[in-house]
Amino acid sequence: MVSSLDQIYEQARKLAFQGTVSNIPIVERNLSSLNYESKKLAATENKALGPFETKLQTFFADGGIDTQELIDKSKSILLEPLFSKIDHQVSSDVQTYLNSIHEAYLIEGIQNFQNFTNEDFDKNIFFSLHQYWDTEKSSIYKEMGRLPGIASCLNTAEKPSTKTDSVSSNLLLGFKPDTQKPLFSVEKRILDSLPRVDEYLKVIQNLNKFRIDDIGMNLAGEFYQAANKTTALTGDKQISDCWKFLETITQGHDSFSLENERRPIIEPLTPTKLELINRSRRYLENSYLKVINKTIEENAVLAAVGGTPSINNTIRGYLQVKFKGLKTAPRSLELFDGEPLWAHMYYLLRCGKLEDLSSYAFMMENAISESDSNFVGYLMNYFDSPNHTLDSYNQERISASFGLMRVNANNIDPYKFALFKIIGRCDLSRKSIPGVVESSEDYLWHQLIMIREVDDSSYLSSGVSKYTLADFQTLLKGTGKKYFDPEGSSPLLYFQVLLISLQFEKALEYLLKFNVYFTDAVHFAITLGYYGLIRVVDVNSMTAGDNYIVYLEFQPQIDFNRLILDFSAAISNKSIINSIQYLFLLTLPKLFNQQDYSQDDINEQKYLCEEMITLKVYESSDYVTFLGDIHDGDTKNDGFLDIHSRLIDPENSAKVVTDITKTLAERSKEDGRFSDAIMLYNMAGSYNTALLLLSKHLGNQLFSFIRGRVAMKNQRAIVKNNKYMDKQTEELLGEIRESANIFFSLEEYFKSKANKESLVDQSKEAQCRVLLILSKFAENYITHEYEEALLCVLEAEIFPIKNLANSYFSNDILSKGEAKAATDDLLLASEMAEKLRDFDDSFLKCFPDILLATMDTVCIIHEGFKSSPYTANPGLNAASDSDSNYSISLKHNLSIFKDISRNLVVFAGMCQFCIPPDIFAQINKIGALLS
Repeated sequence: MVSSLDQIYEQARKLAFQGTVSNIPIVERNLSSLNYESKKLAATENKALGPFETKLQTFFADGGIDTQELIDKSKSILLEPLFSKIDHQVSSDVQTYLNSIHEAYLIEGIQNFQNFTNEDFDKNIFFSLHQYWDTEKSSIYKEMGRLPGIASCLNTAEKPSTKTDSVSSNLLLGFKPDTQKPLFSVEKRILDSLPRVDEYLKVIQNLNKFRIDDIGMNLAGEFYQAANKTTALTGDKQISDCWKFLETITQGHDSFSLENERRPIIEPLTPTKLELINRSRRYLENSYLKVINKTIEENAVLAAVGGTPSINNTIRGYLQVKFKGLKTAPRSLELFDGEPLWAHMYYLLRCGKLEDLSSYAFMMENAISESDSNFVGYLMNYFDSPNHTLDSYNQERISASFGLMRVNANNIDPYKFALFKIIGRCDLSRKSIPGVVESSEDYLWHQLIMIREVDDSSYLSSGVSKYTLADFQTLLKGTGKKYFDPEGSSPLLYFQVLLISLQFEKALEYLLKFNVYFTDAVHFAITLGYYGLIRVVDVNSMTAGDNYIVYLEFQPQIDFNRLILDFSAAISNKSIINSIQYLFLLTLPKLFNQQDYSQDDINEQKYLCEEMITLKVYESSDYVTFLGDIHDGDTKNDGFLDIHSRLIDPENSAKVVTDITKTLAERSKEDGRFSDAIMLYNMAGSYNTALLLLSKHLGNQLFSFIRGRVAMKNQRAIVKNNKYMDKQTEELLGEIRESANIFFSLEEYFKSKANKESLVDQSKEAQCRVLLILSKFAENYITHEYEEALLCVLEAEIFPIKNLANSYFSNDILSKGEAKAATDDLLLASEMAEKLRDFDDSFLKCFPDILLATMDTVCIIHEGFKSSPYTANPGLNAASDSDSNYSISLKHNLSIFKDISRNLVVFAGMCQFCIPPDIFAQINKIGALLS
């Protein structure tokens, strides 16, 4: 096997050698041989001087120049080697190599760092200058009485992928967008187009009303009417024309789809795209007919239109004006009885009057046949074809006729030439027709009427020349805006061109560049989104900066979300409700027609709308307006969001309001707006959460109210029984009373609920009630109303003193009853101590101070009886005349309060888990004094 491989290898070498044999000799030269040859060549050069060189030598000699010396110097130059051999030095010094590489990396790193530093410096300077200039502009506009500055742009950089029943809003709870762009630029853009803002807003409000009732709306037509009202103020009639175009292509319907336009061309075509192309062309035809009528009105004498009104009489009158009674008509114009026959038919076609053109062609068939006997047949074939294309037979004949006309174009009627080109779709590479196409509208109409949207197989089978909407759009991209608006004085003209060519995203991108048309661009985007005619950026991504358009896979997409959010934020200072009206547009049902979005993506969009509305409502704090209010027990008045929640999610409108309310409650709770939070939780149906929050709020208020106040009783010798209250105490008491009113409102609302027991946790309701009673106790204690304070403690039933206190207030002086009462109360101490564990931390936090204040109250009342010989039994309205009865009563009261203090000390010992050592020591001290 090895030998056979060797043989094959040798044969291959021989074969390769034989295949490369050439008659050209092989020249091998090294550097030495090349150097030798060059010297030899230089030595033989210029040995024999010709006639010209001889004359040149004589000329130099006359000038005193030695020609021989000059020749020798030139030869010496050529003697040096032309090439020098470079010998590579091989070195094994690894350390030197590593040092050189290290130095190279250091140098490169330093250079990169310098470049980055320079770039950062330039960016920082650029940003600072623009920020300073925006601030200056804002202050200038404020001084001029313009709209005030607005908050930063709201970008939802964080959006949860799923949404649960318990809403937790990333936007509201500590939301910080990735980028914050000052909205002063958006403000100024709105101000520049201010006259139309209010009119557009009315349309948006009506649109949302129609959406609530599931009624379609001619949105483009409504905006056309709104723009018309401001045309007299702004002079922008072209804006109205643009809205008229959208009304024409939508024909008053509420939804369309360019689905086929957004798909690869190999997919089957839908008629919707063809219809939009036809409607775009029809707009140009209707506009041209208006121009004709206006021309006739301005030149009524020359037009001489009389008789029965008809389109043919109108065209005749227009041609009279155009050619000034045929005085200025081209020589090549074909006339029949003084009437330009081909021009008449062309303008019928230009105005979209196909039926009238057909009737006119039959009526003038004899005259037409004299010029071309086959034209009427071509025309009928054109009308009968669904796509307005000729069959192969007529296509070949009309192409041949058109070719002959093109050769002799100067002597051919230009309108006849145009009709043949249009009907036969001939010579599509030439886009214009001299003498016929006189304006941008004519040019666009000629392109649109040439478009045929059929699949590739139809082109191949029918022989029809291919010219599609995509080809037309590519053509416009090549020409650019300078072709239509060379001086840049009419930006709306190129905007119309882009609309007519159905390049809606590019049209919006272009219009958004002009501040004066920013508001119009926003509402054009809204309208196109409403009809489902634009591609929008993915719901989970957003653009940044001044550009609202991104290109994905060479397809433009508009950041509809950020456009609406910016506009909504810019008008929020004027009216929060109007701002929210625009936020509802984030959930337009046809908005995502152009992309394959899942239901999860649609839900994300709804959630974004819900988040932004929640933020607006929270900023306003006007919850009654947006969420309604509860009156007469269980009667709820609907708020703004109750009415409009179907715009966010038609199938779960009630849940939307509940989620927004819960989110507002969470945010209010986080920001310390407890009254709002409690009310919002209650409105959301989270009754137990509302009670729990109210309980914690009351506990914290009571703690702030009573903390440190017991120590002040050491000064009671100074203040005596004078009631006083400092400003801070009055403020705290006012807050407690406000919380009490909230509780009473909740309690009244709960009573109206038929299934109250299943909805409301009775323990939480009872804890709130206890806290309110203890708050009243604290108020009485601070104002030195000690017996009223003791009554509050008795009502709260949290200390083992019920029987003893009742014995005091009922004037029960029987010693056996007193002893039994003390024993019965003490038996309840352990049970009450265990129940304290069921209370939350806010209650336990203020419990030690309440217990200490109760001990101090008992001590003060005890001291009163002990020090005053005239003190009668507080349970009696009149003092007894008998000293013995008085003595018995006094001893009875002193004994009761000693028993109360002893029970409280025992109870405190059982509750040491929640009583600080210092307070426990004070309680024991007071108990020892009473004993």
